[in-house]
Amino acid sequence: MGVFQDSGFKVTSIFGPRTQPLKGTPEFHKGIDLVIADKAPLPSFTDGKVLHAGWGDKGTGLGDMGNVVAIQETGTDHCHVYAHLDSVAVKTGDMVKVGQHIGNQGNTGASAGSHLHYEIRKKSTPSFGWTPSENDRINPEIYWAGKKLPSKPTAAAPVAKPAATVVAAKTYTVKSGDTLGKIATDNKMTLDELLKKNPEIKNASQVSIGQIIKL
Repeated sequence: MGVFQDSGFKVTSIFGPRTQPLKGTPEFHKGIDLVIADKAPLPSFTDGKVLHAGWGDKGTGLGDMGNVVAIQETGTDHCHVYAHLDSVAVKTGDMVKVGQHIGNQGNTGASAGSHLHYEIRKKSTPSFGWTPSENDRINPEIYWAGKKLPSKPTAAAPVAKPAATVVAAKTYTVKSGDTLGKIATDNKMTLDELLKKNPEIKNASQVSIGQIIKL
């Protein structure tokens, strides 16, 4: 088995010579076709910058590929192309990480069925590194040999809830000569407000030295 099968993908067409499924003619397949399930979310296989996310127009280097996400791999100039997507989940200019959801498997563009066409181009410019030569492509099975690739997007880390702020109750210790009215006035409160905070006080005219009053 290869790296993609080991990671949970079904490989429906390998890199290299094949019969073109729509035309029935010989061609060199410049990528690899992978299947999880129709409209299944797909992960990025690499860290990088999104160079394109959306419909691949003819003459751009992404023509006939339907919805495409093209990513420039961090640390190289390789362009990783994810084609025939049902929809995209990133936008041009985004920085993505391995395992991040970039789109969903689909059947857009010149496609014979729902799948992911994935190819690695040696350069990202011009035209996303497109040339008619297979020499400008890298065999994905060889490129990722020995790696464990994600077959579905990594679950987003839960957002930590901020810890509740605990506000200590403000108190006052009764001193000699204090009255509840004086304590209320000194703390900019009415006597009624002070008594509501201290329902245990039954006689407003009596307080004891050392008694704890809630403010």
